[in-house]
Amino acid sequence: MCISLPDDQNIVRLDRDWSTYCGDQQPIGPLMSEMPAVYVNANYVKACCYDALGRAQVASKTSLPEYIATQGPLTHTVADFLYMVHQQRSPVVIMLCNTIEGGKPKCAQYWPDAKGLAEEERSLARTVTVTLHETITSPFMVTRVLTVQPEGTAELIFSAAGKTRCAPGLAVSYIFHCYSIVPPLLPASRVLLVVVAVDLLWLPAWRFVLCCFSFLADPK
Repeated sequence: MCISLPDDQNIVRLDRDWSTYCGDQQPIGPLMSEMPAVYVNANYVKACCYDALGRAQVASKTSLPEYIATQGPLTHTVADFLYMVHQQRSPVVIMLCNTIEGGKPKCAQYWPDAKGLAEEERSLARTVTVTLHETITSPFMVTRVLTVQPEGTAELIFSAAGKTRCAPGLAVSYIFHCYSIVPPLLPASRVLLVVVAVDLLWLPAWRFVLCCFSFLADPK
């Protein structure tokens, strides 16, 4: 007997890319036996709509998601995380946490330390090569430019000023690491303000991965 997980059309599956999802949003819960190959802890997020009185309404089933929300990867899931960035055509990653907070590890570092350095990340199901090309430091965040190439692929997705083009090669992504807003553990409303502000600058309203966790106070 095949056992499947609860159907949820918002789950990001590593065997189902963005264009497939846009064409068919029917729920397809993965089989338990498929989990190591297709599961990643990430979900598509749709924006709510508003009525004439400004009240938020649940998004329609036919509307497309605007973001992918995910947690920062663990050491053994870095390759799957990077594969998702490439597969879902995500030119931007917004990281709202540090790799270490309060002396405790929060997520794995999924980029190389040195410019021009390439690192190979492996999981049970895939191998991905990631290269750091540029690091730009500002008072509120660090911007890193990476190329990401899963084993056996040859497609480039390059994003500049919100425009995307494809060519043989790698996938280029920008990481906006908002490290300065993390330590104070700001309320979610202010965190979302940062996301919206960046979105309004030049980013497409969808197709980027949002790493969002650790901004709520530790219950302990």
